[in-house]
Amino acid sequence: YIPADESVPRGADFAVRIAGDSMEPNYHDGDILLVRRTESVTPGELGIFVLDGCGYFKKFDGDRLLSLNPAYPPILLKNFTQTACCGQVIGRMRKR
Repeated sequence: YIPADESVPRGADFAVRIAGDSMEPNYHDGDILLVRRTESVTPGELGIFVLDGCGYFKKFDGDRLLSLNPAYPPILLKNFTQTACCGQVIGRMRKR
């Protein structure tokens, strides 16, 4: 469990901690994402995805996942055997 203040949005089902810099400058290593469980998101939305057993926080763009950091290339979904959306990111708690 993570202590949270009143700024946690309604509808958050679970939280995950970011590891890495692929979503900078907006999201940083150690930030905690608040996620609404759903099996799909619309293009342009941020989500949590599992591709062949590995978890990703990315922007959904139809047939690919995008990082906000331009140093990272798009992830083409066709290159994976198993793909799943676990939820839509609806908020964040900054690393303290």
